[in-house]
Amino acid sequence: MTTLPIPTIERLFVYHKVLSGLLKEGATHFFSYDLARRAHNSAAQVRRDLMSSGCIGSSGKGYNIKLTLSTLSMLLETGTSRRLIVVGLGNIGKAMISHFSETHTDFSVQAAFDCDTRKTGHPFKNCPCMNISELEHYLENNKIELAVLAVPASEAQSLADRLISGGVVGILNFAPVRLAVPSWVCVEDNHISLILKKIAFLSKQNQKQLMEKQVL
Repeated sequence: MTTLPIPTIERLFVYHKVLSGLLKEGATHFFSYDLARRAHNSAAQVRRDLMSSGCIGSSGKGYNIKLTLSTLSMLLETGTSRRLIVVGLGNIGKAMISHFSETHTDFSVQAAFDCDTRKTGHPFKNCPCMNISELEHYLENNKIELAVLAVPASEAQSLADRLISGGVVGILNFAPVRLAVPSWVCVEDNHISLILKKIAFLSKQNQKQLMEKQVL
């Protein structure tokens, strides 16, 4: 999987989700244009992506859904439960715990941490909530590779450093700050306010272009 470009990997995850839905609907085969329409992509791009991942189809029947899902699952390592922790028990942290506890996913929240003693010492959605001072001890005694970081910007870097020192190699970062991490650590930034600003800007730009076309 590491040899594939990140945009390709992201599209493959989308294909896996779409095909899982088709399988539940009773479908057995699909053509590239079917998947392209559902994944909001082009048929040519779908064929290139599937070819690069080792999926094989035929001109007559298309692709076998079960076989394609099996190939993608092995490549993307889906179906394997991943253990993670949540750092920060604010609204975002609690929302993430609720999501993973109520939705069937490949991830299991093992524990949550916060500096506010009013939020720790008792479980939330059956997830143990601990004081942040216990973080190092917990990581030392539990193999955790993934973490959700939902803390203020001023605390994000120091907590990321502590997570990485404890063996975490993947961080979903909700703090509005760019983290400095070693090359072997994967960080995905999810800055909600920045994303909304981007959406607002692009939507306004699209409206302006539409109005210009109408004038012409």
